[in-house]
Amino acid sequence: MIKVATIIITILFGWIFSEPSAFADEQKGKMLVISKGCLSCHSLQGDGGNVGPKLDGVGSRRDRTWLMEHVRNPSAHAKEDPSSHSGPARMPKIKLNETELSDIVDYLVSLK
Repeated sequence: MIKVATIIITILFGWIFSEPSAFADEQKGKMLVISKGCLSCHSLQGDGGNVGPKLDGVGSRRDRTWLMEHVRNPSAHAKEDPSSHSGPARMPKIKLNETELSDIVDYLVSLK
């Protein structure tokens, strides 16, 4: 009986942890938001700067496509949608590879 339970647990854990999860990407994105200095200008849950918009609820205000484009090239939205900024885009263009960009956006989309 113990061997059967051990085999079942091993199979379940192997299956659960072998599949990449959106949660894991969100957690990577959260760490990137911190490590890339986003909270120097943006705030989240009352912590961070006040130069940029609050990140609380950004996933309810913007969709994944908009966030992906904005993080990739912040100044593009300033020209297309002046109401999205209080002036020229002050957000710097941050050097990110595609995986980092996707992880950050996964995290931002989760902030509802």
